Order: sequence, then C-alpha cells, then structure tokens
Amino acid sequence: MDLSITTTPPAACQASSRRGAAGLFRRAVALIASAWMLALASPAAEHIVPRGQFQAAILESQAVGRADRAELLRLLETAPSQKAMASAGIEFRQVKQAVAALDGQTAARLADRARQVNRDFAGGALSNETLTYIVIALATAVIVLVAVN
Repeated sequence: MDLSITTTPPAACQASSRRGAAGLFRRAVALIASAWMLALASPAAEHIVPRGQFQAAILESQAVGRADRAELLRLLETAPSQKAMASAGIEFRQVKQAVAALDGQTAARLADRARQVNRDFAGGALSNETLTYIVIALATAVIVLVAVN
C-alpha cells in the first residue's frame, strides 16, 4: 500500500482556483441574464386591482364629490340663503368658487350638514333667523376652509 502524498505546486493551485472562480462568475452571469430575459418575455403581471375596477372607483368618487358640492350649493342658492349672505356682506360668487375648491372629505361633511338644514327648514324646525345664522356660518366656513388649505 502506497501512502505517498502528492502536493500540487502553489502556482498550479492558483491557476486552478482562477479557472474555478471565472467559471463560477460566468455561470452566475448566465443565470442572472437568463432570469432577466425570462422576466422580460413573460406577460405583465395582473395588477392587484384590475384597471376597470380602479377607473370605476375613481368615477364613482368624482360623482359623489359632484353630488356633495351640488347639495351644498342647493342650500346656498335658495332665496333665504342669498338674503342671509347679502346681509352679512358675503358674495355668493366667492362662496360658489370656494365650494368648487373644497376637498372631497370637507365637501361631504358640509353637504351632510346642508342636507340636515334643508330637512329641518322644510319641516319647519328652523326659523328664518336660525337659517340666516346657519347659512352665514356655513358660507364663512367654506371660504375659510378653502383659504386655509
């Protein structure tokens, strides 16, 4: 039985190590390149929310915002409201522009209040004097909210 140990000269080890590292590097580059090519060749992934559903949600949000602004203007365009704003020196044109500039959440909150005022006034729960104060406060709030934002 021969128990001789052969040693490889250091220069040969370095050359072998370089060839192994170069081969490993080439394989890694090839793997990355092929993965990249497969990613480009595959069809685009479906979005979490389909485009049609996303567009429908945007359109619905815009419609709700328009309805809220219309409700607010419906209250402010009434004769008693116009009279109340005129007595306070508030120009309706300025209020109308401010209503158009309201963000969606603010328009929704003010529209809810306008609906309540319309119901209460139609039901006789509000006097003209109370309506005057409410309209002046509402018109002032709209102008101030838009000016602050």
